[in-house]
Amino acid sequence: AKHHVIYAQCDVIEAQEVQHALPRHRLLWSSRICSQKRPDLLLLIGKSLEKRLPHVKIDVFGHCEEPYSPAMFDTTAISYKGTYNSFAELKPDHYDGFLYTSAFDGLPNVILEALGSGLPVIAPNVGGISEAVEQNKTGYLLENHPNTDILVESYVKSIENLYAQWTEKSTMSQNAKNLIASRHSHAAHSASVAK
Repeated sequence: AKHHVIYAQCDVIEAQEVQHALPRHRLLWSSRICSQKRPDLLLLIGKSLEKRLPHVKIDVFGHCEEPYSPAMFDTTAISYKGTYNSFAELKPDHYDGFLYTSAFDGLPNVILEALGSGLPVIAPNVGGISEAVEQNKTGYLLENHPNTDILVESYVKSIENLYAQWTEKSTMSQNAKNLIASRHSHAAHSASVAK
């Protein structure tokens, strides 16, 4: 009873341009490129997209840790775009959604930043991710299935759903921003600390 959660502070990122009514068919993935983040899983997702949604592309940002290298992303569906200093510089308003493939985690800042940018997040149900990614509300929460083929299918199906139900994307975007504004804003963080 003496323990209280103080959520990390994260601000809503206002779009740098007017949101487009039509999809851009681009998804964003950004993180450290290391075994925890499962870049190999991302490659399998990309290969499946090449067959089922060939017009959808994934842009990858992040620092490569050994033994990974940018050359691994030399595929039709995936483009490696380099490192970054802040989420805002990735121009999240140029994307339709955010992919996260980590094998384990807490409640990562990058997911909060994606939601604060209005991007629906497609992520596995590991760690504290379910506290921010709510199924069909702020994104798509996937069972972290041990079978890789089943997990890849879950990601691709969620991507298909994002585009098949595109009219609901604006509601998901607003839900995501509302969550960040109400629970992670500077005011909300300060109030939690004060309490």
